Amino acid sequence: MAAALYTGRARLKTLLLDRAGFGGGQLMNTELIEDYPAIKSITGLAMAQAQEEQIKEFGVEITWGNTIKLEARGNRRRGDDR
Repeated sequence: MAAALYTGRARLKTLLLDRAGFGGGQLMNTELIEDYPAIKSITGLAMAQAQEEQIKEFGVEITWGNTIKLEARGNRRRGDDR
């Protein structure tokens, strides 16, 4: 979600893929967070929801499901064989 936030803020077309159905990762398993800068305390679920809301404000698209294959097309740099 942090990477999606930064690319969204840079106005890059960004797609966040998540197989779990909610982009919280380890946050979803964290009952209480009390050591995050500028936040006194927050549940993992509340933090994940706030992050999702923020990245959507920057135009990030979120898709839920399993990724089977990724294929690079267009916008490749010259000499980039990957």
